[in-house]
Amino acid sequence: GTLNVIGGQGGVSKTMLVMQACVAAAVGDSLGDLKISPGASLLFLGEEDQAERDRRMGAICDHFNADRLLVSERIKCFGAAGIDIRLTQKVESNAHATELGNEVILAAKAHAQEAGMAVKIIVFDHARLVLDGDPNSAEDVTQLTRVLTNIARVTGAAVLLLAHSPKSVANKTSFEIGASDIAGSSAFVDNARSAYMMWTM
Repeated sequence: GTLNVIGGQGGVSKTMLVMQACVAAAVGDSLGDLKISPGASLLFLGEEDQAERDRRMGAICDHFNADRLLVSERIKCFGAAGIDIRLTQKVESNAHATELGNEVILAAKAHAQEAGMAVKIIVFDHARLVLDGDPNSAEDVTQLTRVLTNIARVTGAAVLLLAHSPKSVANKTSFEIGASDIAGSSAFVDNARSAYMMWTM
């Protein structure tokens, strides 16, 4: 029931990490030492098309020897490359929620019924594709986090927002990076329940 942010440079495999977590949740497994509650999930992947989604999911299922039928029943993963997945929209300089937030809530409820278990994880990849406005504007980002927090509150799921870090982070070690290295307004972190930084797989 909370919003959480996962930041990191492009290419560190943030998307693969959350996809692996969702597969683990689907089959009731852990991810390394990370215990994951069994549950269904919804993913909105703004940089992957359906073919790439299927390739990645198939590779994860093969690697972890996961039951593909169970995964397909418990995970709804939308390859949304080129599709408008904005949760906010600027109207006369003010950020407003789009209808997509309510549609996600309805989709989560329907998916829970179909899967026969609660939706535990909802992923949005990535921040700039679901935000309409300036990622450096606290006002624009705060409106986005309101929508995301409402989705989390109503569905009871952990909402994960993936966000990028500036290229300057490449010069830092894993011990030097922190939540302040998430690109854009500090509201991405301030308005979330938790923020995690990914350095590498």
